[in-house]
Amino acid sequence: MTNSYPEEPEYLEDPEAKLEEWSQWVFAEDETEARQKCILLMKIYKVQLMGIRQVSKRSRRWYCDFRSYEETLEE
Repeated sequence: MTNSYPEEPEYLEDPEAKLEEWSQWVFAEDETEARQKCILLMKIYKVQLMGIRQVSKRSRRWYCDFRSYEETLEE
């Protein structure tokens, strides 16, 4: 499986922000459909898509792995 995505989201990564990695599952018939759904979520949440993985060979559930940065608030 290759990780070639159409474009980077329109945001700058803050090196001082806290890194957060998380997954969201989607239902799809195949990897192409799963990738389309993951890319849509990436654009909605404005995060970086790190990978796509299938739960099992017999399942239609796929995981979209994302990375985002939490903004740190100064007090």
